[in-house]
Amino acid sequence: MDYWNKGNIFLQNLKDNKDFRLLLLIFGFAVTVRMMMPLYIINSDRTDTLSLMSYSSHGQIFTYIQAFVLENTQQYFQNLDIVTEYYLPYSMLLSIPLYIFKLTDSPNTIMISIMSFQALIDSFGCFIIFCIVNRTKKKHLALGAAGLYAIWLPSIFYSYHIMCEALIPVLTLVNGLLFIRFYENRTIYNVLLLGIGSGAVFTIRPDNILLAFFVGIYLLLMNEFFKKKVLFILLFCIGGIGFNQLTIQGLRSSLNYSEADSTLAIGLYNALGENPGTYKGIRFYSDEDAYKYSIKKAIDYRDERNVKFEFINSILSNSPLSAYITEVIVEKPVLYIDWLTQRFVHYFSAHNYVGFITYFISSFPQPQSFVSVYGYRFSSIYNFFKIIDYILFVLFLSGVFSLWHEKKMRILMWMYIGVLVSHIPTQVGEVFFHNDKEHIFNNPAFLLGMVTLWPIFIPFGLSKLKNMILFMFLGRSYE
Repeated sequence: MDYWNKGNIFLQNLKDNKDFRLLLLIFGFAVTVRMMMPLYIINSDRTDTLSLMSYSSHGQIFTYIQAFVLENTQQYFQNLDIVTEYYLPYSMLLSIPLYIFKLTDSPNTIMISIMSFQALIDSFGCFIIFCIVNRTKKKHLALGAAGLYAIWLPSIFYSYHIMCEALIPVLTLVNGLLFIRFYENRTIYNVLLLGIGSGAVFTIRPDNILLAFFVGIYLLLMNEFFKKKVLFILLFCIGGIGFNQLTIQGLRSSLNYSEADSTLAIGLYNALGENPGTYKGIRFYSDEDAYKYSIKKAIDYRDERNVKFEFINSILSNSPLSAYITEVIVEKPVLYIDWLTQRFVHYFSAHNYVGFITYFISSFPQPQSFVSVYGYRFSSIYNFFKIIDYILFVLFLSGVFSLWHEKKMRILMWMYIGVLVSHIPTQVGEVFFHNDKEHIFNNPAFLLGMVTLWPIFIPFGLSKLKNMILFMFLGRSYE
């Protein structure tokens, strides 16, 4: 009877609450938009489209995924006889629709079910953004922010790419909401939830680990007694590390190399391959080349008995990573600081997602993956539509400034910087030449956590712009 009464209360609130009804409509629209690609694939029955839309660095559709918990789903992937490209916690999530619907071994059916599952999860971002904006003084903008996320192009586009980044928008927004909740009510429960949320973000995508570091810095700087700060930081670490340890295999990369510890070094060395190059002679265009170089460099340092390398390696016990730190950071610190600074400034506005996606769609179905967009700088379409990205960024900054007096909303900018700083040493850049041929490719996926926060602030920027226009032409503003 109690559940029956609660159900009646919920239906009555739904009837009386117009905003909630509209929010449900927005959510339904978001799901519909994100389901368009899976529905297109079903109707066209094109396996080449599946290959194009899925993450594949080796030209394959999908790889063998070992389910972390749902062991009875392993057989589906084993029958596909393909190799993994995903972190195991994400593989576990991908296994859920297979477990629920008891799907067949058809690659098409599995792909479409995973895309649909991701579309549904990503659509919940509308609810999260509504909750965040509803905590500001301008609650009337909450529906507009949720509606903007429903049609937010980067979120829509990545929701049907079968890759870890598909969950980053929702996880980033959840982490932001948990951060704000903790700011409003600094309890043990809320800081543990914040730790778990941050742990989820960097477990799904380990290169977001500095986002958790920035959250920790905020806890250290907040206006509380020292003992309370220490307690909060300790609980935050317990929540984050605890979640990560429960899914420890999520930190393992999909690269099939004998020395697993080389994974981070590969990413760091690869990041130096952008144009213009900063370090002479250190430019790689494949994981294998970077791997071989890192191993060779470590061997050379050992043969030379390099004191710096030996000291760093004694701490890290990771020779490829120690070789990178010695060669790139310790021996050339000025170059490294200059390189980081340039990348920070250049990528503070994230990538030109509207330009990238429009260019990608215009070239569809050419055989290229959005994981790395090729030749975009030569495109008039890209260079025209990237103007929209600049306009959206200005509106985003305007919204940030209009909310700067609300301290809890500054937290989201703290996260924004955290995502950027997490990626500038490892990813983000573009490469102009590949094997002496003009190539130009970039991977916009890495900064998706930054641009996900824009729909929260853009409505405030638009509101400020409207007030300016009204004041200029009518001599009044409207709130």
